[in-house]
Amino acid sequence: MFPLMGVVPIDNYLSGNRIGVMVTQTTLNLVTKLPLSEAPRRGKRLNQKLLQVAGEFAHCAPHPTYEGLFYYCTMRGEQWWATEERWKDKGLSTPTEVHEKQRKAREYNLNKPDNEPPLYEDGIAVGKVNQQAIKVAWRPTNGDIHPNYPNWRYFSRQRDGSQWWLTLEAFNKKKEQDKARKKTPEGRAAAAMRRALRRLSINYKFKLTEEQFDDLVDVYLDCFAINDAAVGAGMYGRGFNGRSRYAFAVDHIQPLINKSLCGLHAPWNVQIMEAGENMSKSNKIFEEYEKALAELPS
Repeated sequence: MFPLMGVVPIDNYLSGNRIGVMVTQTTLNLVTKLPLSEAPRRGKRLNQKLLQVAGEFAHCAPHPTYEGLFYYCTMRGEQWWATEERWKDKGLSTPTEVHEKQRKAREYNLNKPDNEPPLYEDGIAVGKVNQQAIKVAWRPTNGDIHPNYPNWRYFSRQRDGSQWWLTLEAFNKKKEQDKARKKTPEGRAAAAMRRALRRLSINYKFKLTEEQFDDLVDVYLDCFAINDAAVGAGMYGRGFNGRSRYAFAVDHIQPLINKSLCGLHAPWNVQIMEAGENMSKSNKIFEEYEKALAELPS
């Protein structure tokens, strides 16, 4: 059995109210916490088995008994607690920084003017503009003025189907950056690649119905939801540059570009898979398709 039993309501954790944390202890009062130096250890490492506490915890939630310990993830059915050094080593915002962002976001939302949008109060986008809250029911075009926030302009539709709104100042800056990039070698190369893709791929001639398009968007929404959960659990993949990236990706079952066979950017040709496997798969096609293509008369 766990040596410490208690419940940490997520609402109490998010509001920073330690008094509201209910923990049953025999030798400690409900307010004072033990210093980090007294946390159980196995050699130099924390003894995770002895740090288990009953209840559900949000990512970065403080340990109810030991000062300086925060909930990181669940591994093999056990809670994993860590110091802020864990987040620093991963290049992530530390729990203290996350809590401060949450506090500032809540304070801003309580006192913000009516003509400014709300901020996310938790999650990986804490402190940023809540794009879901300002989404409009129709499909706006680039440069449209938001009906409720006159200083905000619509910029583009994201890959997950969400809308991206910017302040007028940020919108103009982004437009200038895009215009300047088109004049660089990298920008010209990207434009040439898109033009070649239009000539070589049938994807630009193939049009999805509204229902098929929504099905395709749903796949990306599911992938983003899974990645959000994976981020909260500390699951990350590795990119070619060694930096952290999402653990899951949307894969095209038959690749969009292949010298023998090209698939469609359509809901029946996509699947969610681990990002590492997706990178290994690259633009390969199924072995049985390769054999069938080899047997075709030249």
